Amino acid sequence: MNQRNTTNRIFIPKEIVKNKKESEESTPEDLIFDEANKSEKIQEQKDQLKELNEEKELLNEKKRNLKKEEEIQKNKSSIKRIDELAAKVEKSMEEQTKK
Repeated sequence: MNQRNTTNRIFIPKEIVKNKKESEESTPEDLIFDEANKSEKIQEQKDQLKELNEEKELLNEKKRNLKKEEEIQKNKSSIKRIDELAAKVEKSMEEQTKK
């Protein structure tokens, strides 16, 4: 007969593919934890936005006492940067709430 001798060979079985339906279904615990993580991220973003607004207020107060033009420009650029960061945080919060 025409056979191969395979007594000294090790065969690795192919990976068994699981049904996609089983993996797509999520348990109630997963849904609860997903919602909790989502709300935690939103709360962190709200806290970050609050800190940015407080920092902006401090810079606005400092701006009144500044006399040198160079310092005033630095202050304005810092305020502008904070506004940009705040806009990004707000946009991210909106995206999180839509999901």
